Amino acid sequence: MGSVSQCILLSVLRFSLVLPVIANKLGEKHAQLSVFCAAHSGLISVAIIHDKYILLLTMVGVGIAWASTLSMPYAVLAGSLHPAKPGSTWGFFNFFIVIPEIPCVTVLPDGS
Repeated sequence: MGSVSQCILLSVLRFSLVLPVIANKLGEKHAQLSVFCAAHSGLISVAIIHDKYILLLTMVGVGIAWASTLSMPYAVLAGSLHPAKPGSTWGFFNFFIVIPEIPCVTVLPDGS
């Protein structure tokens, strides 16, 4: 499992450097759509591919999705903020991220 995690994290690192260029060329919404298509291909191929070395390549798609998931929602929201109330808009947006995490942390096991 360590090799898979390393592959994902390396692809997150590399793609996060390329993602702003893609977002500038395509726009944030189209960049997010194309990234999710790449992620979809990577995740679907996990069910099909059974070779552990080729499976590492499919994890690149998962890493691309993770890099986009961490950054693109903020980029999309930043372009549509109300100029008079940016603080409250960011606050409400963060509520929708944090509130679902609280039950998960309290109910789900910690993985150890």
